[in-house]
Amino acid sequence: MTVQLPILLWTVITFCLMVFVLNRFLFRPMLSFMDKRQEKIERAAVLQAEHTRALAETEEKLAAFRAEEEKHQAELVQQALRKARQDAEDLITITHRKQNQNLDLHVAQLEMESKEIENVLDKRLEELAELYAAALLSR
Repeated sequence: MTVQLPILLWTVITFCLMVFVLNRFLFRPMLSFMDKRQEKIERAAVLQAEHTRALAETEEKLAAFRAEEEKHQAELVQQALRKARQDAEDLITITHRKQNQNLDLHVAQLEMESKEIENVLDKRLEELAELYAAALLSR
């Protein structure tokens, strides 16, 4: 086996030319494309991290808002309960006053009726006494 210098030379030249062409038209564009793609991936990762952080902050704010709103709702319920109790007490007080007024009115009416009955009974007693006296005198 002998080394043929012209074939070796053409093989080396062809190889170098092939490396140059592949580097120029394949590897550089491919590496450039891969670099751009890697930059997009990194930017997307940064955006994802920012969005994740913003989402966490928003969820914390939402939880705080919900807690505050629940506290506010509880206060409103307590205020409504206090007002309802006060209204009930006022209503009971008014009802007691009206009942006392009605009771006083009925007591006054009963006293008047009692006096009328006493008057009627006194008149009847006088009539009965007169009749009895007349019956005694007529004997």
